[in-house]
Amino acid sequence: MDVGKARLVMVLHSHVPWVMGCGRWPFGEEWVYEIAWSCYLPLIRCFRRLAADGIPANVTLSVTPVLMEQLASCEFRQGFISYLGDRKLRVIEDRSAFQRDGKHELAALTRWAEGLLDAAAQEFENLGRDIPRELARLAAQGSIELMTSAATHPYLPLLRRDLSRRLQVNAGKAMFRRIAGLNPQGFWLPECAYSPGLEWVIQEAGYSYTVLDAAALQGSRPGLREGARRSRAGHSTYTGSGGSDGSSSRVARRPGSRGYGSGAWMQPDPGGGRPLDRVYMLADSSVAAFVRHTELCSQVWSRWIGYPGDFEYREFHVQSPVSGMRYHRVTDANGDLGSKQPYRPDAAVAKARAHAAHMLQKVRLAAERSNSNTPVLTLAFDTELFGHWWFEGPVFLEHLIRLAASDDELEVRTGSQVVGRLPALGAGRIQARESSWGEGSDHSVWMNERSLPMWERIWELEDGLEQVYPRLSAKAGADDDGGPLWPDDPFGAEDDANALIREFLLATASDWEFLLYTGTASSYPKLRFETHAPACEDLLRRLA
Repeated sequence: MDVGKARLVMVLHSHVPWVMGCGRWPFGEEWVYEIAWSCYLPLIRCFRRLAADGIPANVTLSVTPVLMEQLASCEFRQGFISYLGDRKLRVIEDRSAFQRDGKHELAALTRWAEGLLDAAAQEFENLGRDIPRELARLAAQGSIELMTSAATHPYLPLLRRDLSRRLQVNAGKAMFRRIAGLNPQGFWLPECAYSPGLEWVIQEAGYSYTVLDAAALQGSRPGLREGARRSRAGHSTYTGSGGSDGSSSRVARRPGSRGYGSGAWMQPDPGGGRPLDRVYMLADSSVAAFVRHTELCSQVWSRWIGYPGDFEYREFHVQSPVSGMRYHRVTDANGDLGSKQPYRPDAAVAKARAHAAHMLQKVRLAAERSNSNTPVLTLAFDTELFGHWWFEGPVFLEHLIRLAASDDELEVRTGSQVVGRLPALGAGRIQARESSWGEGSDHSVWMNERSLPMWERIWELEDGLEQVYPRLSAKAGADDDGGPLWPDDPFGAEDDANALIREFLLATASDWEFLLYTGTASSYPKLRFETHAPACEDLLRRLA
């Protein structure tokens, strides 16, 4: 690693809440099926192609333990193949309807869509129907780095008990290690939500770095917000998690915009003034923090200048009512979805490659403007952007990595690769601000009038768990005096005590508050919370 070069750290955060066996359509299992075929498999394909050409992707891929658990399950492995087969039959129905209506361009596109589904099914079989194993293999060979998160993606700052936070963090690591067979060094804070003291929970679990939103460092949001929130609505589509960097899956645009922003619209930050192109040590802990580079991230997520809104790209919001496939392109800047034109795959691929070249120029410019001799520029996004929301995202990502591989002034590095060189690169210490990547950079997306009853119930569950925990851990023979927190992996056992912890972890997932806030999943979040919270309460009574 050349100390004089700028580092580009690309972190992709993958998460879907537990949905296996919890509904099918429109809310439930199909969320993870759809994202697996449209996002995870294309990205694996991207990483493998790069590796075959001797180019390590060096992407830092965060996968939540609850997602890893689902992808590794027998239910997913069987259900995913059935899902792809059913969707192919529906694409054939689309073709008949388009031909009957004289829509020949759209009928031709069904052949293209059918090929995508066939390729996904074949690739899944070639991987032994085991996506986690392939990700672990790519990590072991040095193509990517895998990091993880808390067990079920809870909103950690709003949990009131240290026991709850430690259970989420420790159980998550145990789940991840059981499935991936790797010891992760990076910890993704769910929703990029940080509050002082969390660095110690992370450190005690054995992690060496995390990622913060810029607001945690600078103390104020950018002069122009990039959007209120992501609205994740769509056919059979997960609508949870998410942050503040885009208002919708198809980024809104100014009329005539082609997605090539200079970034000059960003106003100077009036807050702490600390540069974003550094790695910092959190408080007096040994945990390093990468900071999302607001301007560079906005080039992808901004509702005004983001690439995914380009007219050639696939239009996310126009779907076949039969198959759920998307056959149209963005076309223009107006909101009339009925006027969208047929998608042109070759033109979209060419545009994605052009955008990758443009992004590299912006990264170079940010590095040139830096006052650091070795700037570290961090891009962090939801993984699901690449392929699911932004269909051309994997092409963009692969081409960006290929271009960067031959750049003399820049190198793409993983989180651990950078942290391993911090003595040489230097890292200052900060007292980071309580923050998230949600609207307003605060907790209001997850804590508001609608979600307060959920939190009051969660806090009661925390109190109850705190009361019974010492006796249960002692009965299990666990040493909680400075040792590992019991149970190490509640998803790996079926007795009542482990079931209690498991239901508690599922009840405290941040997805239920987020979905309630967005209103994109009807009554599903309330239904799920009202499944896990009462189960936890019942187990507390039985084990008291």
